[in-house]
Amino acid sequence: MVEKINNVGSGFGFVNLVTGITTVIVVFFAFILMKYGASISLSEIIKEVSDISFFDLIIYVVSFVIGFFVHGMRYLGFDYYRRLYNKNKQKEKDEQRKIKKQKKSLFMRILFYLFRNGTIIEECLNEKRCPEKTFDWIRNSDKPAVDVWNYARKISLESPKADIYQFYYHSEVFQCFDTVFFMLSFVAFCFGAWGIGMNYKNLESRHFSVLVFSLILFFLHWLCKKTSKSFARRFFLEIQTNLNVINGNVDGKK
Repeated sequence: MVEKINNVGSGFGFVNLVTGITTVIVVFFAFILMKYGASISLSEIIKEVSDISFFDLIIYVVSFVIGFFVHGMRYLGFDYYRRLYNKNKQKEKDEQRKIKKQKKSLFMRILFYLFRNGTIIEECLNEKRCPEKTFDWIRNSDKPAVDVWNYARKISLESPKADIYQFYYHSEVFQCFDTVFFMLSFVAFCFGAWGIGMNYKNLESRHFSVLVFSLILFFLHWLCKKTSKSFARRFFLEIQTNLNVINGNVDGKK
């Protein structure tokens, strides 16, 4: 029973469920701000929950489904970026442009920021770029973005009680939160700007509340991206620690 409770926070099912629930909660409060502004009381919020219309229910269900599949959307974006990157690298080689490296297009930069930045693979490469500050297994690896999974698998088989993937799943959760908050901040900003434009002759505080809410969501997006990177590095630390134990090097460096 205890083991089952400890495993609740592991697995992609947990990642998808938490992301879906978070999306519904954020959408609900966005609607509250659009309708009442920031001055709504707790009793009014409870009343709104009890008086949800069928149309509102459909929106919340759709929001949950979108949030539930954010992890898959991130993978699609990540894979699309990888394919475009490899295609451009091959084109660069074919055209013999090895001396002057081409700058990434704006579209590639956006894809990188949304779907690549903060991932386990990208953080592996970032760690490799600073060999004097990173972990031994990354420093000694020629392909850390590949070896991270090889070492994690090795530890999982030889020390199953170590729960080596725990912080990997934590990182995945916050990567999904990062994407959810970014998308919703953009949508909230558009709705807020649209509301101000449509009611510029009779502006109320609720119209500005949505814009402020969008800025808060963007801050949460930034914070979640930082958190996902931190959990990725903790995942690397867990790999190093367990490799030290397996290899009998308990006094090893980082």
